[in-house]
Amino acid sequence: MFYPIKMQKSESINKQAAFIYWCITFGYMGVIFYLSSIRGLPFSIMHIDKIFHAGVYALLSILSYISFRKSGVRKHIFLISFAFAVLYGITDELHQFHVPGREASLGDVIADAVGGFSGCSLAHLIIFRN
Repeated sequence: MFYPIKMQKSESINKQAAFIYWCITFGYMGVIFYLSSIRGLPFSIMHIDKIFHAGVYALLSILSYISFRKSGVRKHIFLISFAFAVLYGITDELHQFHVPGREASLGDVIADAVGGFSGCSLAHLIIFRN
């Protein structure tokens, strides 16, 4: 039997969860933007820098994957979350290009993409495993 009141309550909980996850995701993106604005971070050694980029964007892709899923996106969620993280990585590099003492790097974008792919893979495995 169909109970419209329970259905509405369930939908509002999903909307609240989606809103919370998107707030966390955008807050995390703000942290990335802030860190990109700082001159001379201690991660300037090449290999550590790339590992740092991959880790940061792996977490971003996990957060975006969960946020999109809580928002009801099911079709192509892996690709959408991956593209979301990579596009933000590209905009982050463009931002760094304009920050004195920082530089934009194709290597950083590649590290962001590797991290984004890894994060989406992990999120996909965990969510569809359960």
